[in-house]
Amino acid sequence: MPVFATLTPANPAAKLGFSTLVNQGLAQAPQNVHYQRFCHVDREASYRPEVGLFCEQSSSSGGSGSDTEPDERTVHRRNLDSIVWTGYFTFDLDAFAAADATSWFVGTGSAKGGDKIQFRMPFPPGLNISPKLRSTDARFRLDSQTGHLAVHQVNHRSGGVFVNGQPVLQDGFRTLNAGNATRIVIGPCAFDFAYTNYGRTDEFLRIRNDAVKRQFKHASETLHWTPTPAIDTLTINSYTLHTKIASGTTGAVYSASNEHGDTFAVKVVQQSPQLQKIIQREVTTLQEIRNQFKDMPDYRRLLHLLEVVPANVGHGDPTLGPMSAVYFISTPLVSQTLADVIASGRSRAQKMCLFREAIQGVALMHSKDWVHRDLKPENIGATSTTAVILDLGTAVKLPSSKKIQSTPGHVGTIPYLAPEMEWESFYDTGVDVWALGVVGYRLLTTHGRHPWSFRTNPWSTVKGEDNDRSVFHGYYKVACDYLAAAGPNTIEELVLHMLRFGWSKVNQGNRITLAEALRHQGWREFY
Repeated sequence: MPVFATLTPANPAAKLGFSTLVNQGLAQAPQNVHYQRFCHVDREASYRPEVGLFCEQSSSSGGSGSDTEPDERTVHRRNLDSIVWTGYFTFDLDAFAAADATSWFVGTGSAKGGDKIQFRMPFPPGLNISPKLRSTDARFRLDSQTGHLAVHQVNHRSGGVFVNGQPVLQDGFRTLNAGNATRIVIGPCAFDFAYTNYGRTDEFLRIRNDAVKRQFKHASETLHWTPTPAIDTLTINSYTLHTKIASGTTGAVYSASNEHGDTFAVKVVQQSPQLQKIIQREVTTLQEIRNQFKDMPDYRRLLHLLEVVPANVGHGDPTLGPMSAVYFISTPLVSQTLADVIASGRSRAQKMCLFREAIQGVALMHSKDWVHRDLKPENIGATSTTAVILDLGTAVKLPSSKKIQSTPGHVGTIPYLAPEMEWESFYDTGVDVWALGVVGYRLLTTHGRHPWSFRTNPWSTVKGEDNDRSVFHGYYKVACDYLAAAGPNTIEELVLHMLRFGWSKVNQGNRITLAEALRHQGWREFY
């Protein structure tokens, strides 16, 4: 299997240990092919004077020990020690495919367990190297949440493990999520770690994700959103961006990870004079939602903002250029949205489980008088069993009157707009119930058919744009008849009640609230 990452000796100690391993392998060939299995060795030995000097300074005699010119014998010894084998250690997934190994260990190895050390670093006898490299000092393994390689320190007596100068704590780890070369120090040895071009292919991503799922019972469902980092991967503070997962009118959303293996959703917006007020309002809204819901157990049902980069966006900072990018860092990162679920082959029970989860998330917002105002399948995240309400930037808190003044054409997505949001003077949390009712209809029907869908707004009061209104009423009656045919105490009846509006000639009555929806008898089919 091709190599997906490399670990290249980068200082004299590491170069010496690598060359000693190769020399031992050559002396014992063909019995010992260990170095061939985990190493790429350059065709010819090279002259590396820094290695010779390192050997001289680390020898038991301590080298010449004076400032005078070294004698001929010392120079000869130094020159011999400077001739070393060069190359690098290699990572591939052959061991994972055979299910006989799940890690790559680094250390000197030992007579009893040397073969279990994939990246052996033996040193010639008679050298006093500090800090010492132990028989097992560090371990590399695939991270269960991102699929990236992670390095662990496994020996508390070692000289430590460092990634780009930052220590890896005992029993801790650092994921290697940067696209460019990363400096890793293990004891006295420094290495340059890098992913290969093969490690960035779709083929490797598929094989890697399968390997992680086999190894970890609770592997992340979002592995496909964290591929091997590209060379030009952008890192903002401690967040490394990976894959674009959604696009909107004001920006794009990317998957991201940090060095601890945590994953995030990052919305990137280019700040401009036209968007400045929108960005400021969204920052304020998301911060208010976070502050109001962060201590509630069900907060996991809502996408929650962790931070905004730059932190002072929205506060009139004159140092921010007119086109500065603004990054909204949020969690959790979800594997799919309900748009994917609608198009999938999931069962009725699975879809309705996620539908109920979505209702619970929006009901949580309503419990604190927040209205989302732009609910649609693309704005509801989904895992195998849970739903997360996304894109909260257009949400608004109800005033004391419990009514919001309508601003036709300014918020929401046309196929999911409640009639009163455009046609009446005021609206309330009921607009979210309507939008969820449309989502529920699509989850229930074959191929996710929308009950009605128009390019123009059927509720528009602008002359010439209201031609679809009579057509809507026809589609509305057909949808209501379909739902009503399922009978009482069914999920179809629940959705029917979610799609009521006051001046309709069919499906008359008050629209159900989400608190009432969660108590509907139709759920007994699934719970």
